Amino acid sequence: MRDGDRILITGAGSFATEMSKYLMLKEHPHAIMLVSRNEFQQHETRTKLEKWDTRNVMRYVIGDVCDEHLMRTLVKTSDYVIHSAALKRVNDMEYNPRPAIMTNVLGTLNVAQACVEAGPLIKRAIYLDTDKSVHPINLYGFTKGLGAMAWLATNSVSTPYAPLFSVVRYGNVMGSRGSVLPYFVSIKERGETVYPVTHPDATRFWVSFEQACKMVHVAMDGEPDTIYVPKVKAFSVVDLCRALYQRAEIQNIGLRPGEKVHEELIRADEECYEFKDYYMILPYRHFDRKVEGKRYEGILQSKTAAKLLQGDIRSLIDEFKNECA
Repeated sequence: MRDGDRILITGAGSFATEMSKYLMLKEHPHAIMLVSRNEFQQHETRTKLEKWDTRNVMRYVIGDVCDEHLMRTLVKTSDYVIHSAALKRVNDMEYNPRPAIMTNVLGTLNVAQACVEAGPLIKRAIYLDTDKSVHPINLYGFTKGLGAMAWLATNSVSTPYAPLFSVVRYGNVMGSRGSVLPYFVSIKERGETVYPVTHPDATRFWVSFEQACKMVHVAMDGEPDTIYVPKVKAFSVVDLCRALYQRAEIQNIGLRPGEKVHEELIRADEECYEFKDYYMILPYRHFDRKVEGKRYEGILQSKTAAKLLQGDIRSLIDEFKNECA
């Protein structure tokens, strides 16, 4: 990135809020534009970012990624595009396939096409993927995986210029809307001792906002036509409950529709290379590209990944509470 760049971020949720804050602290953008159809969420985001926006760089647009004309208009005035808008609640998407496909697939194609039409004006277009798209068992995972494949494929089939499109894949950002941490913290604050868990063996990848933002920042200046995966640890959901309250009573409520016991970030059939802080995966049609990193063989699952100890989890919980204070 260079001083004076203009960044468009689709969506105005937790990630967009934290990424905007991160860029204002680390870079000197001319403008950061958030586009979302959720008016109340836009208001919440504006309120949270006011104290960080000392140079008046934030712009807020009420709109939908499914609006082709709007996306063309916004993208052609941007240097970087970060596509984070999506419908994300797994169990809700299982019963609402049409909006899931419209937003997560067709909306993604709208943004990608707008980037293609903007051509060399765009320096990089980043798509945010999820661990749930790796061997998906739910509609949300399928739509996000299809969106990621279409995003990368656009490099070779639709772009007459240099490749623009990259993907960042990570697990649930702890502390974001819909993640399990705020829910369990609310149970703790109410003084309750029963913690409902969908499966006693469930594990998840712990991704902080800082890790997610750093990885996107790397991708913005990194090699295009690539999937970036941050190096993260996993945790047991039961351990999270115990870290909040040592004598927590665990109530097994059963898996929700489309929910996995464990998550995955890297498949065995993916051509993956390891770097200090992240992995880099090449798409299938990479035409024998040369990569400097060490070849990574195998898979990355929350079940077998390095686990956070309860002391580490407690420290991260304290960080989350301080951020919310």
